[in-house]
Amino acid sequence: MKGALLLLILTLSLGSIAQDNGRKISKERENALTKIYFKALNRHRKGGNYDSAIYYNNKLIDVKSTESRKIMVIFQKMDTYLMFNRTASAYKLGISTLLQERRITAFRKQTSMAL
Repeated sequence: MKGALLLLILTLSLGSIAQDNGRKISKERENALTKIYFKALNRHRKGGNYDSAIYYNNKLIDVKSTESRKIMVIFQKMDTYLMFNRTASAYKLGISTLLQERRITAFRKQTSMAL
C-alpha cells in the first residue's frame, strides 16, 4: 500500500517536474532521474550492507527520513550526486546535463562492480 501511494505521488509530480532556469527539463532527463530515484529507493529497501543516500551540495539527504516529494526536488537540480556505499566498495554517479543539447551524459563507475 505504501509503495502504491509513493508511485502515485511520483506519477503526479513527474507531470510538473523541474524547470531549469525557467525552461522545462527534457522528458529524457526526467525519465533518467526517475529511474535513478527508484534504484536508490530499492537499494535502500533491500537492506543488507547497502546504505543508499543522496548527496546534494555536499549535504547528505537520507532516503529513510526524507519524503519522496523532497527527494524529487533535489533531483530537479543540475548538480545532483547519487552515492551508494557498500562494505568493500563505493559507487558515485555524477549526473550532469549539457544545457545546449538537453541530454544526459554517461555515468561513470568508480569501481568494477556493476550496480
